[in-house]
Amino acid sequence: MQSIVLTPRIIESSSSKHSLLESPAGILRYIRSGSGPKVLITFHGFGQEARVFNGFATSVGQQYTVYSFDLFYHGMSSRTVDTPLSKALWSASFNQFCIKESITTFEALGFSFGGRFALASMMTRPLQCKKLHLLAPDGINSSFWYELATAPGISDRIFKRLLERPTYLFRFIRSVQQLRLMPPGASKFALSQLETQEQRDLIYLTWTMFKPLKYSQELLAGTINRFGIKTIMYLAKYDQILPGDKLSKFASQLDYHQKFVIPCGHEQLIAKSIPFFIK
Repeated sequence: MQSIVLTPRIIESSSSKHSLLESPAGILRYIRSGSGPKVLITFHGFGQEARVFNGFATSVGQQYTVYSFDLFYHGMSSRTVDTPLSKALWSASFNQFCIKESITTFEALGFSFGGRFALASMMTRPLQCKKLHLLAPDGINSSFWYELATAPGISDRIFKRLLERPTYLFRFIRSVQQLRLMPPGASKFALSQLETQEQRDLIYLTWTMFKPLKYSQELLAGTINRFGIKTIMYLAKYDQILPGDKLSKFASQLDYHQKFVIPCGHEQLIAKSIPFFIK
């Protein structure tokens, strides 16, 4: 499969600044907005773009200068080769970005799939990361279905074939739902993300290319504790995609963490978390 570049829909305010970074891992687009003295770096979820944080950036713009990234294969960020994104490649790219923007300290925020990038950025520069904001984050717990779909060899080939033949994939998801191996909300969300070939290609690329960008809970917690990084979790009460109770084990390993359980679903979490972030 070839790299995917979604057509950008730029509707940010004139005060936002768009930049492209030719990093070791590929071309990264990010938006700079706000004028506050603190730096907040945000990473969106699957199928989204940097602009999903427009409202967030506007709300905190007096306290923060916000940098919002398009993840690779999303928006205007792309890669020239389809090789897995290693920790070393991301670290080199993130370091290049920090040098370019003269960032010495920052807070990282990741929503859903973007949690992997927030955590990887923290691991790259733990001394400079002062806070970690995790919104229903991916990258902490292993998912049986994710590990099965992206396993080397035969499972990976089956996953790719299923995505190329959506009729069989839809039938499989509905069978899983009938067997109650997947919550109704999760299966509905999965089906909505598989409607077009572009979406299915995007799933294959992100699931397989980003798989190396993950750390053990012990290493993450150890780094957070050693550098005294304040960790705040924002969880959606009605989330069936990444339920908050899955983070209990990880949270128990942290010397300090704060948790907000917000009465909303997974897809509403970014907007609904703004008042809690401002607190």
